[in-house]
Amino acid sequence: MLVNIKTIDNKVREGAVELVRAHAKERALALGKAAAGLLERMTLLLAGKVSWVEGVAVAVSPYLKVEARREEMPMVRLSQRFEFSAAHRLHSPTLSESENWEVFGRCTNPNGHGHNYEVQVTLKGTPDERGVVVKVPEFERVVAETVIDRFDHKRVSEFFNSFP
Repeated sequence: MLVNIKTIDNKVREGAVELVRAHAKERALALGKAAAGLLERMTLLLAGKVSWVEGVAVAVSPYLKVEARREEMPMVRLSQRFEFSAAHRLHSPTLSESENWEVFGRCTNPNGHGHNYEVQVTLKGTPDERGVVVKVPEFERVVAETVIDRFDHKRVSEFFNSFP
């Protein structure tokens, strides 16, 4: 079944904008409740036009989104993208220095070299009565302690070389 994308777009705008605006006015954007409510509303608005609404994702920012998937209800997913910078060195002790340079190029520089990395962390849970899966500051604190603080501006090759 084909549906004109403008029909879907208009229905999403009709339902989504009103729902998100209502939650935003409460000054506590209950992300989980908003996504689940939006999924239900889209299902009703598109009834007879599409056979199934699989899921809805609300991007609160370029880094933070909440998603409701039909098959996982009442659970929702909260995803956030984080960035950090780190250095590494690729080097094999079984190769000579010239062989390391031939195989790994500048990645074998003894001082290492850096990259910017992105990590996306997704949590899945059932929202509480306010529509919250986990408070965003708590989510960010846990990721900072377990990932960002551990790797940001560090030599990650030393971490990976510690595995057996």
